[in-house]
Amino acid sequence: MSGYFQLKEFACKCKRCKGSLNVGPGIHPKLLEVLNAIRSEVGIPIVINSGYRCPEHNAEVGGSPKSQHVEGTAADIRWKDMDVDDAALIADYCGADGIGVYSTFVHVDVRGVKARWRG
Repeated sequence: MSGYFQLKEFACKCKRCKGSLNVGPGIHPKLLEVLNAIRSEVGIPIVINSGYRCPEHNAEVGGSPKSQHVEGTAADIRWKDMDVDDAALIADYCGADGIGVYSTFVHVDVRGVKARWRG
């Protein structure tokens, strides 16, 4: 990995995968570029709540069967004292394609087309 993040931060967090560093197909390089740009912009550490999800874990958490998390192209992020609306603006500025705004985190992905939503 390069930049501010380590591979283990993106690994599936389910009970089946825990400790195995399961990142499925790998983490897309453009996602890393976007996340590194966001980290540089905010100037403080970013927490990856959810990176890659194995298909079983994705189903367990109610993710779409076509979730970007299963593809290695998405991460749900947060940082200290983050305002989710400001975070969404920063993610857009830094080149994220998909941006979902939730109460305590922001979903960022590199799906190749623009998508915006509130969860």
